[in-house]
Amino acid sequence: MKTVEEWENEELLRELQRTTSYGKEKLALAKQHRPFCIVVCGVFSSGKSSLINALLGTSLPTGIMPVTKVVTKIRYGRRSRIVLKNLVSGEEREVTEYAAQSIITKRQQDDSYRDCQIYIETPSEFLKDDIIIIDTPGLEDDKKEKLDAVTKQEIRKADFCIINYMSSQFGKQSEREFLREMQRLTNGNFISVLNCLNYLQQGEQQLRDLEDRARQILGEFGNERIGRGKYFRVDSQDKNDAFLDGLDIWLVDMIKKYRYVLQADTPLTMAYTELRRVKKECDIYVGKLQTFICSLREDNEESIKKQRRQERLRRNLLHAQIAEDIIKTKDELHTVLLYSLRGKLEEMKRKYGARLYCVKAKSSIYTAGVSFAAELQNKMEGHGGRYEMANPQQKLQDAFIECIRAFTVPKPVETRVERSFFDPDRYLIGKTYSIYNDYIEETIKEINVSLFPRLGLRIERYFEEIEESILKSHSSTYRGEDGDTIQKIEQYADKLSECSLEALEVLHAVRTERDKLIATFSV
Repeated sequence: MKTVEEWENEELLRELQRTTSYGKEKLALAKQHRPFCIVVCGVFSSGKSSLINALLGTSLPTGIMPVTKVVTKIRYGRRSRIVLKNLVSGEEREVTEYAAQSIITKRQQDDSYRDCQIYIETPSEFLKDDIIIIDTPGLEDDKKEKLDAVTKQEIRKADFCIINYMSSQFGKQSEREFLREMQRLTNGNFISVLNCLNYLQQGEQQLRDLEDRARQILGEFGNERIGRGKYFRVDSQDKNDAFLDGLDIWLVDMIKKYRYVLQADTPLTMAYTELRRVKKECDIYVGKLQTFICSLREDNEESIKKQRRQERLRRNLLHAQIAEDIIKTKDELHTVLLYSLRGKLEEMKRKYGARLYCVKAKSSIYTAGVSFAAELQNKMEGHGGRYEMANPQQKLQDAFIECIRAFTVPKPVETRVERSFFDPDRYLIGKTYSIYNDYIEETIKEINVSLFPRLGLRIERYFEEIEESILKSHSSTYRGEDGDTIQKIEQYADKLSECSLEALEVLHAVRTERDKLIATFSV
């Protein structure tokens, strides 16, 4: 069984979020009136820049053409110039080629000019109908890492793509994998250009071999709208005598015929396909998660039953322990307030007369009772005590004070008259008389009858609060051994489902817009 970490497929979640954003982006693009963007990509030194020059019938500044991780955008202008555009404010200003090179260098080194875009303007008839050529950084020859992030981003946003190959190096094993990636990114809206024919040294035979490889490899890719497997044989190295094999005428005709479709239907179709694919994958995964959660819950039920049994046993043991401690504490209370006080009361009869007996007796009981309460609290609530979780709301000492204050030591009833101070018998029998023994017995009787029941109730309530505190500190919800695991996976499944719902909403919006577009084409 998989662990929680293995079930949390963060890559799937990120892909779902990326695809949803991609769908929103394509939906917005389909509704915009914008320039028609053609991306040109190819390996280093494959004649990509010379191909662009040949298409536009001009000579672009080579110093800023992308040999680095920076794209160059070429648009129509009444005269040739280089423009720096602030993408935040929209402000544009003309710069020199040297300044443009410096900006590109700074952008490579840090985040300088990250909100700026360099445009090359040229008075080319090809660009006059609001067309932009995007020249991308050169790709590695082995294409193992096929497309870097910058090039891939531009391809995803473009309306059409031209893949430029050097004729003498076309047909490697990596081409099909590369073309599958391009098919996915462009929905088949691309053509291939076999450039630098002049590099073929073996004449007609090598040219026929090149065409055989091209038909075999390229025939699987593209779409029916532009012609599946469409390619052109080009030689653009000589700018004064470039051979384009009709590429320029075909592009103009294709753009005129399919511009609206490529700018609206294609991005929506790509977004729709991608959203359906990722959402389906996500839904399948959420189903697996739910199955896994159900399996965990079944296994967890036995653990919950075990926890309940343990909790019942713990509660029973706690009840028995509390009951035992109540009896023990009440016995200790008897010992402190009776046996200890008896000696103190006997001492009083030798020191005080009847008038002060009540006051002194109550003071002694008060001191002993409060000391006992404080000692019991320290015992129960101390860090190493028997009840470490105990924290009763009402302090026992305050409760004892309240009880003892309400208790009244019985006033002496003098049944005998004290003799005068000079009575000689007084020195024989001591300073007290038998009357004080009666006072002591009456006081002890009053403690048993009046005070002990009150203090006993306070002790019971004190232990009840301890028990409530301990039981309250333990959750009544039984989660089992896998409870935390189940909760964690459920939270992840909920997050995945929430993102899937958002993707579904975008998918519905894309499908609605496509239906409107199809209806427009039908008319």
